[in-house]
Amino acid sequence: VLSQLQLPVPHFPSMDSVREFHNQVMAELRRKSAVGKRGSLAKAKQKRARKPQALPPPPIPGTQDIIPLTTKEDLRAEGKEQNNCVGSYARKVRGGTTYIYKVLNPERATLAIMVGSDGFWRRAELECGGNQPVSWLTEAKVDEWLATHSLSV
Repeated sequence: VLSQLQLPVPHFPSMDSVREFHNQVMAELRRKSAVGKRGSLAKAKQKRARKPQALPPPPIPGTQDIIPLTTKEDLRAEGKEQNNCVGSYARKVRGGTTYIYKVLNPERATLAIMVGSDGFWRRAELECGGNQPVSWLTEAKVDEWLATHSLSV
């Protein structure tokens, strides 16, 4: 690709010269990026001022330890906090096929339930931060909660 661009290849007599070149390139990148962002900064402020984007109500009421995530912002925050991809699930939740809950106890986890072809909601994903497996105790507590609502596990 570089040969197609026909850019001159700089000569670096030392590691210090490589670092200096890198610093200059990064400074220029930041400068150009800042120029482009000035217009989008006002848009970002307007976006933040908007009301949170509500999602449909949860199909199963939450508890003190299993909390439904009811806005797109809640999903994003959960994804960041738990290092998982639920921040991108808003479309699935709006579509009525999936719902996301924050699990606080017996351990911190994220729960996704999905509606099956029989119309029952089932546990689809239940994972700790970074998509690590939950303990059997957390799994049992979530399954018990689902069962209290006469739903399938």
